[in-house]
Amino acid sequence: MRIGSWNIRGLNKRIKQHEVVDFFRCNNLDILGINETRVQVNNFDAIRKRKLHVFQVIHNYAFHPNGRYWVFWSRSSLQVQVVAIGNQWIHLQIEEVGRPSYQITFVYDLNDGLGRESLWSFLSLVSSSLPWVVLGDFNCVRYHSERISVAPPDLRAMKAFNDTIYSVGLEDI
Repeated sequence: MRIGSWNIRGLNKRIKQHEVVDFFRCNNLDILGINETRVQVNNFDAIRKRKLHVFQVIHNYAFHPNGRYWVFWSRSSLQVQVVAIGNQWIHLQIEEVGRPSYQITFVYDLNDGLGRESLWSFLSLVSSSLPWVVLGDFNCVRYHSERISVAPPDLRAMKAFNDTIYSVGLEDI
């Protein structure tokens, strides 16, 4: 199974829509999560029909008006079940004939510490005996060395992020 995630920073331009399809195909992906689409809900159908009609799509417009996350797949052999959707996540269970089931959580975390708490709480509530992959943009770093900006890191956010990773048993790859 090949899973991808891309912080695209806008999907309104046709060139970006072509890039999504090319990225999906060139990397032979089975599932692709795209965050920060910046596509208004009233433009979703037009963009999907124009270039992305070959994909099945799940989004989180019901929880955020700017389509923070879209998840694409094209193979009909994948059974994708929505387990939970929020303004910062889409949590799915994936089944495919002849393969073990697993769960994926695509995240695009808010930039403020208070807003992040709902994602940390959600991740702490996920319990499953199935393999679980969490990927996306957490808008937070785990260690000082990961920080590129000259601004000082938010130490409380880093601690909360690391505490959540440890408490739910995730591994940073």
